[in-house]
Parts: sequence; structure tokens; C-alpha cells
Amino acid sequence: MQLVIPAPHDYCVYVTIATPSVYLLDSYCARLAHIGRTFTFDVQEEQAGPEV
Repeated sequence: MQLVIPAPHDYCVYVTIATPSVYLLDSYCARLAHIGRTFTFDVQEEQAGPEV
């Protein structure tokens, strides 16, 4: 299974996990969703250029 998370500056984060059995698919889907909800991105402030 793969989760694609949009990130700042037109990047994407890909999280891939595999299940040892198809019977665990529902459980692993829930875990992958939890992982996706915990992602945060810090927005960096733009640095000012040299003062003239």
C-alpha cells in the first residue's frame, strides 16, 4: 500500500508499507491513515537579501 502526501513547494511524500497477509489489509490501511494524519511540515521563512 502506498500513501501520497502533498508537501510544500510542489513536493510529495510517499509512504509505502506491505502487509504480510491480505487478511491484515484493513488493519494496515488504518495504520497508514494514522501515519498520514500525523505528518506536518514546517514552513521556512524566506531569508531577506543583503541590505543596500
